Amino acid sequence: MDPGVTNTLAGNGYEDLDQCVEIRLKDYSVLDSPVPLQVWSQEAYYLDCAQPPLLFEEGQFTRVDPFSRREWYQFPEPFGRGLTVCHDHEEVSTLPRLLPTAFGDKGLRYVDFKMGMPEQDLIADQALTASGATSKHPVTLRDGVRVRPIDVFTATLPPNPAPHELARLALSGQITDIGVIAVDCIGQRAGKPARITYIVIPPDIRWVNELIPGATMVSYGTSTPAAVYAQYLVQGRIRQTGVIAPEVLARSVRDRFILDLGRRQIIVRRREEVQVN
Repeated sequence: MDPGVTNTLAGNGYEDLDQCVEIRLKDYSVLDSPVPLQVWSQEAYYLDCAQPPLLFEEGQFTRVDPFSRREWYQFPEPFGRGLTVCHDHEEVSTLPRLLPTAFGDKGLRYVDFKMGMPEQDLIADQALTASGATSKHPVTLRDGVRVRPIDVFTATLPPNPAPHELARLALSGQITDIGVIAVDCIGQRAGKPARITYIVIPPDIRWVNELIPGATMVSYGTSTPAAVYAQYLVQGRIRQTGVIAPEVLARSVRDRFILDLGRRQIIVRRREEVQVN
């Protein structure tokens, strides 16, 4: 989903504006479960949380403090207003480098990626990260053994429920797992301020478990877009060779990809706002 879907949509938005000075990406999710449930690698997540996020600002790459640049963003219902913070992610590295090369310099000066979740969950993750309990840097114990705190932390996590039990809890509504992605491309069209916004809504965990027992919204939303692009490679739809980021694939490929996501219940909405006076 991100990177991947986000890059694809950012490429379309950038291409469709006469000027594109900002690209802002957000991933917001809400998980509620009566049992411990890991929907992503906890090692990868907390190591990313501790990494100072990459930011493209004033045309330069820089890094900012973890969990900084707090922003309340108005997502569509049922999410509503949600808190997001800067998070280290790959889009910030590729979009400023590749889009001007592929589609011309349109004045891109700012790119960020922010993750979001209920405020109390963000505060808890920030505190855990700041404590050093999920650090990748080894520490020496009293007996002289050196360990990485993140390895101890992940080793103590309880396992996920078995697939059949996860499916039972999801289908009965006891586990809810919903998410939304926003891609805002901001600039000008015909000399007037303009914004192209994409909203991506993957199916919730209940729908996913009707199709794939034991899966989650995150696992479905992550694997499906990758599978679609992999299928295009096999079918010969993608003719560019080498290492190609999604944002610079041919427009016909990107548009077909968005269409095929909808056929798999990953809904993409596009909103355009252009000042008319």
